[in-house]
Amino acid sequence: MKKSIRKKNKKIDKSNVLIIIFTIIFLFLISILTRYYGSADIGDYSDTAKFFAGEYQAKLRTSHPIVYGLIFSPLVKITNSFIFLKLGSVLFLSLLILSIYYISDKNRKTLLLFVTTPTVWYMTPWISPIPLAGFLLLWS
Repeated sequence: MKKSIRKKNKKIDKSNVLIIIFTIIFLFLISILTRYYGSADIGDYSDTAKFFAGEYQAKLRTSHPIVYGLIFSPLVKITNSFIFLKLGSVLFLSLLILSIYYISDKNRKTLLLFVTTPTVWYMTPWISPIPLAGFLLLWS
């Protein structure tokens, strides 16, 4: 019985760990070094965060981005910047990469397929709840 348990528990390959670490560092750098914040919906999420941080005087006109803006509003208040909104996307993309790696039973091909997906690199500097939604949808 112990042999079957040992076979099921795959050890983490050091090269896979390096791929994950390099990817997360590179996602972080892309997010920090780019000035791009996202698509036309950026106002919905950033304005909501500014509103809850007390730095936006207009009234809210949208309802769908309220929770996402509320989550990051304390960080916007502290820093007067949207950098934590961008880093939130990196955090949830990183969690998504790790989750897919573990769900696939630490399969290297799955890891490489997801890490090289253009969508991951395209979504990195965006202020968007899509990585959070993808992460929650994966685990639901």
